[in-house]
Amino acid sequence: MSQSCRATFAYGYGHYYPDRENNSSSGGSNTALIIGGIAVAAGLAAILSNSGKNIDTSSSSAGPPAAISADPNWVQQAARPALNQCLTRAARDVGATGGTRITLQTAAASEIEPGAFQIGGTLTAQYPDSTRELPMLCEATADGVDQFEFKS
Repeated sequence: MSQSCRATFAYGYGHYYPDRENNSSSGGSNTALIIGGIAVAAGLAAILSNSGKNIDTSSSSAGPPAAISADPNWVQQAARPALNQCLTRAARDVGATGGTRITLQTAAASEIEPGAFQIGGTLTAQYPDSTRELPMLCEATADGVDQFEFKS
C-alpha cells in the first residue's frame, strides 16, 4: 500500500489560486518585474552608501597570517599555551602588513596571575623585500590575548 502526498508551491508576489487555470491575478508573471526592481534597489543602495566616501582601491586586503617558526622551550611549560596565543596574534598582524614568516628569537615569560603570563621577546619578521626585528610584549592566557604590542 502506498501513501502519497501532493503539494503546490508558489513564490513571488503573484497570487495563486489553486482552483483557477490562470493563477496570476494580472494575467502574467510579476516575478521578473520584482527581481528587476530588487536588483535596481540594491544597486542604488550601494551607490548611495558609497557616495561621499574616498575609496582606496590601490591597497590590497590583509594577507594570510605569517608562518610561525618558534622553539617553545624559551618559556616554562605552563607559559607555552600563552606563548602560542601571542605568536598567533603576531603572525596575524605581520601577515596583514605583507609579512610571510615570523621567527621567535628570544622570549621570557612571567606569570602575572594564575594562568596569565606576560611574555616579552624578539621576533624576526620576513617580508618579500626585507627582514625586520620586532620586539614584542604580550599578556595572554591559554584562551586568548589580553594585550599585544610591537615595541619600538
